[in-house]
Amino acid sequence: MQRFLIAGVSRHSLNSTFYYDNDGKFQARLAYTYRDKYLLMPSDVFGQEIWQNDYGQLDGSVTFAIKKGFTIFAVGTNLNNAIDKTFSSRTAAHAYDKSRPLSYGTTGIRVAAGIRVVL
Repeated sequence: MQRFLIAGVSRHSLNSTFYYDNDGKFQARLAYTYRDKYLLMPSDVFGQEIWQNDYGQLDGSVTFAIKKGFTIFAVGTNLNNAIDKTFSSRTAAHAYDKSRPLSYGTTGIRVAAGIRVVL
């Protein structure tokens, strides 16, 4: 059976969020997003398929209301330090297998914290 591939569409994806709210006094959120590998380019100049590797990212935030109008917060993005990779379908050459990706990118863990003041 031959399958029909559409560039940019994953076979499986998942989004999950856990949220807690204590009447606005304390709030916490943890979210995980996952996406299966997907076809990025059906054919490059050498006639090989280029694929985006599967990717899962964990994000979170906490907020605490000190008093009316004053809130402290912390936000974390990519807490699991996920890595973004592309690879080729060409398996004849060792340079094009999943263990040696065509591109490798990471944004690292990003954290921000601050105080919100509403007058």
